[in-house]
Amino acid sequence: MKLAVFTDTFDEINGVAIVYQRLAEYCLNKNIQLEIFALSKITSTEEKKNLKIHRMKCLMPMEIQPDLSYDIIWLNPRLVTYFKKNKFDLIHVATPGSMGLNALFISKLFRIPAIATYHTHIPEYVKERVNKIIKKANLKIDTIGVGSENITWEFMKIFYNRFKLVLAPSEFTKKDLQDKLNTKIEIFSHGVDINLFNPRKCNENFKKKYGIKVAALYVGRIAVEKNLEFLAEIFNDLKGCNLVLVGDGPHRQELEQKSDALFLGFKKGEELAEIYASCDFFVFPSTTDSFGIVVLEAMASGLPVLVSDKGGPKEIILDNLNGFILKNNDSKEWKSKIESLCKDANLRKKLGTISRDLALRRSWEKVFDELFKTYEKFLKEINIK
Repeated sequence: MKLAVFTDTFDEINGVAIVYQRLAEYCLNKNIQLEIFALSKITSTEEKKNLKIHRMKCLMPMEIQPDLSYDIIWLNPRLVTYFKKNKFDLIHVATPGSMGLNALFISKLFRIPAIATYHTHIPEYVKERVNKIIKKANLKIDTIGVGSENITWEFMKIFYNRFKLVLAPSEFTKKDLQDKLNTKIEIFSHGVDINLFNPRKCNENFKKKYGIKVAALYVGRIAVEKNLEFLAEIFNDLKGCNLVLVGDGPHRQELEQKSDALFLGFKKGEELAEIYASCDFFVFPSTTDSFGIVVLEAMASGLPVLVSDKGGPKEIILDNLNGFILKNNDSKEWKSKIESLCKDANLRKKLGTISRDLALRRSWEKVFDELFKTYEKFLKEINIK
């Protein structure tokens, strides 16, 4: 099989980019022909044996957020020329941005079967950011946020309904899409590097360095849609337990002014793995995530995890076994569970051990083995028709 992946994000640090970086590694090791077409700041081609990564510079960029752009001139003639000369069995579209639009056009033009993945709840992201703007402007128009979400969904429907198969990262997202789209939806879950993220990476000097007794960790973008103000308010009222935030984003500066949390900024690799393993439990209050790879990373690091009951991350957690699934934005319930974990080291150890055991079943290799079975099944079905 010769596979082409189109994505608007590959070299950045986010959940979507991580998935396709790991897919590239998998295909390289399995000798599967894969070519990735991604937006970038420069145009270049990287080639390793059976793997090619084509980075395409935006012709007319429009910045959506600090690490993600959209190309207003979305039809790239270089791509059309390339696909005239090279044949592919399947196109996999990772994102609904300018690269996704390029993929749709090329799929139709050269009659290449195509599927898409719905990774990000973009309509909810749009609503949360619009609501933030309205709040800052002291406007009391609740319908603007909802209206922006509905408009975004109309675009998403037009885009995703053009595919005969759309993949969702969780059952929660799958059900949501089945209510909105008129196409087949299947699951493409995500995995974790169980060797990199490991309880053995714990550094006892980490908490001593910052004067912390018990550390509650959040890893991810610091953006309004992650619901971090809710989390900060809870920890501002707690004693003997510190909130540690790893990551960066547009909301960081404002959140730093409102929170007593420890902001460590962007971390990766071994340094990030050490921070995970050196903290006591993981908190993820987002209601907009379709999966939450960081939740799996925390589990692999042996941490109990607290997540919202709205969104994909709740499907990774076994309530009361390796963490807690809590009512979204219920500060009383969240505070109660956080306090219980802060006070009970034995409970943290018990839940964390189960977290690690569950993560061991979710290696990237298993995830991509299943993905290629989905590819093969899809190609067989459309050939029969």
